[in-house]
Amino acid sequence: MEFVNIVCGNVVAKASQMGVTLDINPPITLHPAASGLTVPANYRCVVFPIHVSDNETMEMALFIKQ
Repeated sequence: MEFVNIVCGNVVAKASQMGVTLDINPPITLHPAASGLTVPANYRCVVFPIHVSDNETMEMALFIKQ
């Protein structure tokens, strides 16, 4: 989660330099149902697959409010 804090903090700082105001919330861990992650209404979601180790993967999802 610290990695996400750093990445999103850098995005917000760069956006601020460009005159764009962004708000971010602290990252949380979600455990979605077997059918997948549900994206709330009025949001877009970008999912990044992450290779953890042999035969182990995880995903990082970034929800963007429209």
